[in-house]
Amino acid sequence: MSTNTAPTSSTNHIPWLDWMRFLAAFLVLLAHLRGQFFSEWSALEDASRTAFTFLFFSATRLGNEAVITFFVLSGYLVGGRMINRVFAGTFNMKRYIADRSSRIYTPLLPAIVLTATAGIVLGHSDVAASSFGSFISLQGTFFSVPPSNGPLWSLTYEVWFYVIAVTLPLVVAKNWTGALVVVSLTAIVFAQLNAYYIFTWLFGALIYPVRLDCARRKVTFAIYGIILTVTGLAMSQLGTQGTLKVVQLGENSAEIGLIIFAFGFALLLGFITSLPVPQYGVFAKLYNFGMPLAGFSYSTYLFHYPLLHLFVHFTNHQRVTAVTWSSFSVFMLILFSLLIACYLAYQLFEARTEIVRNWLYGVLHLPNTGKRSPVD
Repeated sequence: MSTNTAPTSSTNHIPWLDWMRFLAAFLVLLAHLRGQFFSEWSALEDASRTAFTFLFFSATRLGNEAVITFFVLSGYLVGGRMINRVFAGTFNMKRYIADRSSRIYTPLLPAIVLTATAGIVLGHSDVAASSFGSFISLQGTFFSVPPSNGPLWSLTYEVWFYVIAVTLPLVVAKNWTGALVVVSLTAIVFAQLNAYYIFTWLFGALIYPVRLDCARRKVTFAIYGIILTVTGLAMSQLGTQGTLKVVQLGENSAEIGLIIFAFGFALLLGFITSLPVPQYGVFAKLYNFGMPLAGFSYSTYLFHYPLLHLFVHFTNHQRVTAVTWSSFSVFMLILFSLLIACYLAYQLFEARTEIVRNWLYGVLHLPNTGKRSPVD
């Protein structure tokens, strides 16, 4: 197998990052499904508390870390590119708004419809208010997060990361009024949220401009990245309340662990994006297979939770207390069924993102630059 150096300086699409996007979405799905399908560790039958079950339960409680991975990747792919474009003088505010809006809302609008439908079926209150809050990206602040789609809490952060990032081009353009308005609005929103999540996005954004330096010193970045990622993961998991908690750490140890994890992962991105690109054989196919997987990662994140709760409702599923080959097989069957359903949702909605983006370009009188990166 021959290789060449990854084009870290100009390439906007890196399949290694595609794999990470898919794996992060998959871990969120896995965590939610395991929590709905199996009972918690303390409620399991004694015979089911085996080493395999412990490892399985440990691996399927990484939902928070998966979301942080999304935030860092978003910072790298969106925020980092914005920084480059601003200082290169190629940033276009209208194009940024069109790209972000089409990317977020093309699958989000049907996901909100499904979420509201699930909320009505499940008998949740304030369905209209929580749906409206999700539409304007204020769920978890002045509006509640829809109980039928809990993962939408992170979309508030994601959208407002995009908003606060606009401060940079406004300041560079010396549009002080616009910058003050944006900062004021985001300050009001983040006063209702966990503001430290901003740093997880910034870590990714700031590592992008120095990625060439990362490539030259990739071993150093890899070593520090691995140490910090593992340390942060350990602190986050050990500091999280739950029946698998082993050690009692400080009150904010889980949050501190997530910050350390985010910083370490951002450093690892500098190493990962400098990895050689396989040209032939199995590794080349595996490398390029990341793109179709990542293609529906966002749809997986948006649609799996209401689908899962509708499944539980209509099947009257009760959490299983025995982890056997039979129950685990059913778990895997449901897992693949949810993935297929999310992929179909992707084909129906998210796959049309480019059509929506081109329509917005027309409305805003922007030139069509052709097919864009999947995350643009």
